Amino acid sequence: MSLAPLVFRKSSFSQTNDCVQWAHATDGVHLGDTKDPGGVTFRVSHREWDDFTSAVLAGAVSPGRLIYRAEPTGVSVFLTADPALSLKFNESEWTAFTSAIAAGEVHLRSAG
Repeated sequence: MSLAPLVFRKSSFSQTNDCVQWAHATDGVHLGDTKDPGGVTFRVSHREWDDFTSAVLAGAVSPGRLIYRAEPTGVSVFLTADPALSLKFNESEWTAFTSAIAAGEVHLRSAG
């Protein structure tokens, strides 16, 4: 059985090619960075993705394994199991992502 290739999306609010990217798949949602397409990606369940994006939009602490943290140069995203392995986004990349969340772009129903 072959797996379908992941089709990553990024925010329509992004002014550059550098942005948070995500791909919906049957095994969950994959999160990565367009600046490093072959680099680190995280996979979380659809429920964890919904919890994460809801927390980001509310500016709240993420309740699941996928965590975001504000830093002086932007935002880091990591899994609780390995906080040393992270994705790093600058302020404009993160703002584009949060705008995509607010616009409903990040949910499976809008992934078509």
